[in-house]
Amino acid sequence: MIGIGRSGRRFALAMAVAAFAGCGGEADQAGRTVTVPPGRSVELVGNEFSFDAKTVLVEGAKASGGVTVQIRLRNQGALAHNLRIYQGDREVGGTPTFQGGMTRSATVSLKPGDYRFVCTVGDHAERGMVGELAAR
Repeated sequence: MIGIGRSGRRFALAMAVAAFAGCGGEADQAGRTVTVPPGRSVELVGNEFSFDAKTVLVEGAKASGGVTVQIRLRNQGALAHNLRIYQGDREVGGTPTFQGGMTRSATVSLKPGDYRFVCTVGDHAERGMVGELAAR
């Protein structure tokens, strides 16, 4: 059996650390889930090509009338961003486009169902600025 020298062990350790760090990136991309109780608002943070949450659950939607929720987007990126909400192909509301370092809000009425939120600036959605929203 051939042994590996000190430099070979260092290389193997460096490769293992790099592989492990790469796995963490995928978990970070997955984002967090935010639950919004009835009558509360939610703040999401946008950065270059990601939102800090990938899933938002808005509670209190009733079949007879739905639920109204205020969504604040804090743009911590250097680029302009927005947050628009869609149910299928139908846009139901969202924030305007605005520069980094600012926060904007939007109040939207949601019927029970599944939605998606996206940044519609340039190719930001294709680069990862997307998430799922459910009103229950």
